[in-house]
Amino acid sequence: MTAQNSTQDVRDLAEAWWLALTGEGAARRKRARLSVRQVAEAIGVGGPTLARWEMGDRRPTGDPALAWVRLLRQLGEDAQAFRMAMPAPCATDDTWGTIDRREWVG
Repeated sequence: MTAQNSTQDVRDLAEAWWLALTGEGAARRKRARLSVRQVAEAIGVGGPTLARWEMGDRRPTGDPALAWVRLLRQLGEDAQAFRMAMPAPCATDDTWGTIDRREWVG
């Protein structure tokens, strides 16, 4: 975080935490028909890390969390353009995306 962007970064991190805790991050990704792997690669984390964020098991932090929140905003604005720019997933790419958040919540 740079000093000039720190206020916006703090807001974006708070939004990332909300997206993780509510499951809204996963819902937005699924509405855009993107795999966990595609989004994880786009923001610079592994698929298991993103899956844990989406399930609310881990709190998103750092630059990857900021990239995640900004990507999800962009998906809302232009999901089709993003999908077309991403490589097509293979059959095993969405392994983590098939985990249902309800399976992990007591």
